[in-house]
Amino acid sequence: MISVDRGAGGATIYCMTRHNLPLAERLRMKSDRSDPDGCWPWTAASCRDGYGYLRFEGRSQLAHRLAYRIANGDFPDELKVCHTCDNPPCVNPSHLFLGTQADNTADMATKRRSTHGERSTSHLSEADVDLIHDLKARGATQRAIAARFGVNPSTVSRIVNGKRWVVKWETDHLRPL
Repeated sequence: MISVDRGAGGATIYCMTRHNLPLAERLRMKSDRSDPDGCWPWTAASCRDGYGYLRFEGRSQLAHRLAYRIANGDFPDELKVCHTCDNPPCVNPSHLFLGTQADNTADMATKRRSTHGERSTSHLSEADVDLIHDLKARGATQRAIAARFGVNPSTVSRIVNGKRWVVKWETDHLRPL
């Protein structure tokens, strides 16, 4: 059950739990606000992808969405609450903004948090793969190559062993059956 107190300072949303604490207080208690301007990481329950959640209005809800709601008021369910800090546990309202799925995807691409290679699921371009082959041929370790490109050493191993990124020049000699 929810109670709304419309005092002089505006609306305060209360969640009727056994403690009858305002939602804002519950969020404060479950986040680390030691840096007023930095991220406020959620310290309670979280999903596999790092987003915090808590029970409110009879269901589990994402903590950063509730933090935005308390700071800015209600918003349509179809809108996303996005992070300027790209830190899923953060519930600092000054790090959050509303956007559509397209806005969130564009933000992710701008910050290069999405795949951005020439293949839809890759962070590497064909030029990167050519350079990986060249570096390996010149004696660089897979670990060093991986660090240079920001990928896992196993990715480099699969590339240099032809299990990933078989590029056109590697198949030119093949003829159709």
